[in-house]
Amino acid sequence: MLSRFTYMALVFGMASASASAADLTVVLENTIPNGGNVRAAIYGQSADFLKKSLRGAESPVNGNSVTLVFKDLPAGDYAVTAFQDSNGNKKLDTSIVGIPLEPYGMSNDARGGLDGAPKFSDAAFHLGDSDLTVRIQLK
Repeated sequence: MLSRFTYMALVFGMASASASAADLTVVLENTIPNGGNVRAAIYGQSADFLKKSLRGAESPVNGNSVTLVFKDLPAGDYAVTAFQDSNGNKKLDTSIVGIPLEPYGMSNDARGGLDGAPKFSDAAFHLGDSDLTVRIQLK
């Protein structure tokens, strides 16, 4: 027979084990084969977008696409940015006027306009309780 303490621990343990978390798979397409690494960042709110990411991931490029996985994310709205770091300097190289010189992309294939970078809402998607795959076309 279980003690009351053991029973409570099992009940609370099962409740916390069932807390929802899902994996986000990000497929980066149009990479330049054997061209350095791809670097991706995930953002969870508008105020942090393009400033402070929740998590980052990196992988070498060996073909025309790269798959990255962000594990155990709570349900919510997210946006992902990515670029191919062709020269290995760990930053997105840009021209003097700020135009990216390396392949880059964002979730929803969001693009900036004449007024600058896209907003979080342009790139945001909802991750629920189930795993999700997002595809980003690098350009």
